[in-house]
Amino acid sequence: MLYKNFNYESALADAWKCLEIKEDFVEGYLRAGMTYFQLNKIEEPETEFRKGLKYTPKHKLLKDNLNQREIKKKCHTWKIATIMGRWANCSKIECMD
Repeated sequence: MLYKNFNYESALADAWKCLEIKEDFVEGYLRAGMTYFQLNKIEEPETEFRKGLKYTPKHKLLKDNLNQREIKKKCHTWKIATIMGRWANCSKIECMD
């Protein structure tokens, strides 16, 4: 609910609290990674998604978000995609070099 209300700092703290209680709670890594995206962090989302995949290697949302992260890393227009509300579809936006 904190994430949906754009309260990203509290959402991140909540994700970390969940992970302190249960280190293998993969939804905590997913929440942390997605929240880091919204906070415009560059490396942290990838790190969190990879941590979660250690516990559940076939977790679809973790894998999908990691793939999107890799696309955004190559894409110079990912901030524009975020502003347009299309961050999940960044692969459809052509990168401008």
